[in-house]
Amino acid sequence: MSVAAQHQSVETLFMTAVAAGPYASAPIKFENAPFKQPETPWFALTLLDGNSFSTNLNPGKKIDRHVGIVQVDILVPELTGARLAASRF
Repeated sequence: MSVAAQHQSVETLFMTAVAAGPYASAPIKFENAPFKQPETPWFALTLLDGNSFSTNLNPGKKIDRHVGIVQVDILVPELTGARLAASRF
């Protein structure tokens, strides 16, 4: 699976999770995509790639593992403070 496909899978999973939860109306900022800062709290999704390696859990079955960090930030409009983010999320 390519890095782009990995990112797309994580982004889709995150969008699905947000849409199913109590914050479905919160906009999501994705990397390298246009985004206009809203007047309400929003999420920012950042994916940091790490190393990949192969492992064998069963004879003859190779598994590629990709390690990385999924960072989710909860942001609020300027000058509204962290209290708003804590009360909304």
